[in-house]
Amino acid sequence: MADTAPAKESLGSYLDQQRRLAGCGLRELARITDTSVSMVNRLLHDEISRPSPVTLALIAEALSLSLARLFTLAGYPYPDLDDILRTDHGLSDEEISELKSRLSAGEVRR
Repeated sequence: MADTAPAKESLGSYLDQQRRLAGCGLRELARITDTSVSMVNRLLHDEISRPSPVTLALIAEALSLSLARLFTLAGYPYPDLDDILRTDHGLSDEEISELKSRLSAGEVRR
């Protein structure tokens, strides 16, 4: 039986797709990220294995993308919500579980 699992999305293909959807040209993205057109092109073709986090942050901002998603696609560790609530806000695992339950039940509103 043939393997029908979808191929893992690459950082380059995702960025190229999002760049096109945003109507952003290679030169414009290079200018925004303070890099060369050649480097942007190499990034979009997955020829750069670990782009700098700063470059990813600039691209995320320029194209209104999730930095967490870009970091994940680039293979960088990125904290999940539980980690942030635990380390930045001092919540216990029990408090995090309670908060998630309340969110799921629609009890917490903006």
